[in-house]
Amino acid sequence: MTQNATFQTRVLRARETYAESDLVNQMIDFILVEKVAAIVCHPHHRRGFDCLRRRLWG
Repeated sequence: MTQNATFQTRVLRARETYAESDLVNQMIDFILVEKVAAIVCHPHHRRGFDCLRRRLWG
């Protein structure tokens, strides 16, 4: 299993386990956005989310 597939499996399990909690789902979404930001933006960029937002929405 690749690292990405393992991560996706953990996300799905967390969503199933805490499905009733909107806060947990929001936290998972935030973590996913941060992970994508780290991949898309320069790894040493301190404000990855801001960088991603600028790239997506200008």
